[in-house]
Amino acid sequence: MYVCPRLLKPPYVCNGCEKWSRCRNVKYKYDSISAYNDYKFNLSDSRQGPDISSDDMAYINNTLKPLVEAGQSIYQITQSVDLPVKERTLYNYIDLGYLPSIKNIDLIRKVKYKVRNSKCKRPKNTNIRKNRTYEDFLKYTTQNPSLIIVEMDTVEGQRDGIQKCLLTLTWRNSTFLLSILLDKHDSNTVIEALDSIQSLIGLDEFKRIFPIILTDNGNEFTDVDRIEKDKDGNDRCKVFYCDPCASWQKGMCEKNHTYIRRIIPKGVSMNDLTKSKISLMNSHINSTPRKTLNNNTPYDLAKLLLGENIINKFKIEYIKKDKVILKPYLIK
Repeated sequence: MYVCPRLLKPPYVCNGCEKWSRCRNVKYKYDSISAYNDYKFNLSDSRQGPDISSDDMAYINNTLKPLVEAGQSIYQITQSVDLPVKERTLYNYIDLGYLPSIKNIDLIRKVKYKVRNSKCKRPKNTNIRKNRTYEDFLKYTTQNPSLIIVEMDTVEGQRDGIQKCLLTLTWRNSTFLLSILLDKHDSNTVIEALDSIQSLIGLDEFKRIFPIILTDNGNEFTDVDRIEKDKDGNDRCKVFYCDPCASWQKGMCEKNHTYIRRIIPKGVSMNDLTKSKISLMNSHINSTPRKTLNNNTPYDLAKLLLGENIINKFKIEYIKKDKVILKPYLIK
């Protein structure tokens, strides 16, 4: 059968051919309306349901359920388990109800928080901030780019009488978290915690891994002289303060607090907690892979940057990715 050479090259149609009316060969003509209708049909047909088998969907549902119940995020799960779809697709499946065992309310940070109406408190003691402001911090770190930066803060439990709380220390270069249980939320207890760290690792190691500390303007951090110097008057670190109402300036510390709050919800008393439980919590949080670390865990980087000996002294262990638990029952 004869095939017209016009149909052997783009656009493969007879449109514009002068011989159209008298040609007796097979004809192909492009019609924009028909082509558009075909496109809309194919587009709609391709989006009818997930493009995987029912067995794969059941596997995804059964795999995600225990890990989500353990407090792991979808991103964290995709880093520890081999699944047939990507992270974004999993969120879409949950939104569309394809995974019967998992709802949006089960996911970390998926449901929006209430708007906070509390007003920011201005620092009372401004004398300690002289030469220690956030602007001074930026200048100092620019002049000393090789020094390690540690963000320090506290996490409170139930605010009723004398309550235990946590002193948190986050290393910026690895997001590694060290939480220390404090009996009181005051400056003396914070100093005692820092002194205990120095006694554990020695002055030289303290100066190596705590050369710069960035914290907020809380009353528990006002005794700056005792933070920067040990009991014998030796210099051990340099302290700087964030600007008032600017918690984002120590954002890595605040991010680690969101992991703590998964295990110790806000308003829950910490009086029944022990050092061993806090060490267990630290181990699970530091074994969680982070996007900002190129899928590595804080433990992996801290092992290289701080040293395995230091991590062991802090009683923090590595937890396999699929065994990480970020739920309150971890420390019950």
